[in-house]
Amino acid sequence: MTSTRRGQEMWSTLDATILQWLYATISHDLLHIIPEPDTTAMEVWNHLRDIFQDNKHSRVVTLEYEFIHVDIVDFSNVSAYCVATLIRQCDPLPQFYQARSMLTLEEDGRDKKAAQSSSAALVALSSKGSPNVPDNSSSNRNSNGGKKNHN
Repeated sequence: MTSTRRGQEMWSTLDATILQWLYATISHDLLHIIPEPDTTAMEVWNHLRDIFQDNKHSRVVTLEYEFIHVDIVDFSNVSAYCVATLIRQCDPLPQFYQARSMLTLEEDGRDKKAAQSSSAALVALSSKGSPNVPDNSSSNRNSNGGKKNHN
């Protein structure tokens, strides 16, 4: 086997490995769009780049408009609003990944708070309606102090 042939085989193996990695890491929606017979990893990479950069200027304008028009009434609490306000008032604006990280942290905090609130509510409900706790409400008493009627 010539060195050129071995080099081509090695290149094909590496290309196939990268293709498998790309296919394993993209969403199922993209997985149905991207694969074509006999494509190289570079061709798939370029196709993905084209998909994500398609209409990027229009997307930037749309996102900037939406971000500028953020109002406190759009949020469930002041904390969530403050994150958006802080991002908007940064000079210079943070990179996308930094802003996304800030928003993701805020979202995680809100999810944890909501989970704690719902679990506390469940505990309160389960202890209130427990079958082992006697109910001494007036509806369970009869009119003569709980004694049986012997008429």
